[in-house]
Amino acid sequence: MYDVISRTLDSLHVLLNEKYGDSLTGLISQALEYLAGQYSGMYDGGAPPEYSHDVIRYCYVYKYASCNAFSTHHLLASAERRLFEHREIRIACLGGGPGSDAIGALDYLKAQENIRKVEIDIWDLNEDWMATADTLIGNALHRSAPIEKEFRYMLFDARDPATWGGIDFGCYDLIISSYFLSEVGKRRLPQDIVRFWNKLLGEMKTGGLLGLIDNNNHSPEQIWSIVESHPRQYNVFSKATGILVYPEDEWSKMKRRYQDRFAHSPRRRLKVAGFLIEAH
Repeated sequence: MYDVISRTLDSLHVLLNEKYGDSLTGLISQALEYLAGQYSGMYDGGAPPEYSHDVIRYCYVYKYASCNAFSTHHLLASAERRLFEHREIRIACLGGGPGSDAIGALDYLKAQENIRKVEIDIWDLNEDWMATADTLIGNALHRSAPIEKEFRYMLFDARDPATWGGIDFGCYDLIISSYFLSEVGKRRLPQDIVRFWNKLLGEMKTGGLLGLIDNNNHSPEQIWSIVESHPRQYNVFSKATGILVYPEDEWSKMKRRYQDRFAHSPRRRLKVAGFLIEAH
């Protein structure tokens, strides 16, 4: 994943340097401090960061994208069995914003020689991420040849049934949701979001997979309780909490290459909880 992230950072840096010139260094420092403060405040019920500024999105990719992508790869690998036997795979990333989930899934899939086509749909409420996701996933798809690939970015808000009522979740082989509860920022899920998850669970195809990852502070137990009360039956491949550590070699390469530019280290440790299930 290092190569994908670094190619993306380098291409974004060219654009931002042309736009901001000498002021970019100061903007990067401010953006990193802002992200750290907002994420820390979320644990006490604060709002998630706003991603409308391009430098904030750029800093997010450096600081968080690689570790978040690894968490998706790790969740899929936790099944300890081959997950996909067919040649064409369709993936949905719910709240997939910058594309971290997608590149983690692609990194997992590249070892499966039977797969010939991958379609990725990112569903997110923030259109500001669209260009970043296009660049990040474009770099990941470029490096995963010779698989045929398609990528789409579509807007939705789990709190607004008008935006998800027409989605057919039965077309997906894998649905990934990372840090959904953190971004919603609520310990108790609103009823519209409960209805959203019930629709998703009810429409999953037989053999379809659902993977959910979140900070342990925003426990996925709320979603798990919906799974347990749903009439569908599931195979549970993994359900765990713990500390996830991004591999030393890739983390060190990222830190060495960009230390002067960002003056911060990329995120390496995540306190996560999650599960991976297969619908009957």
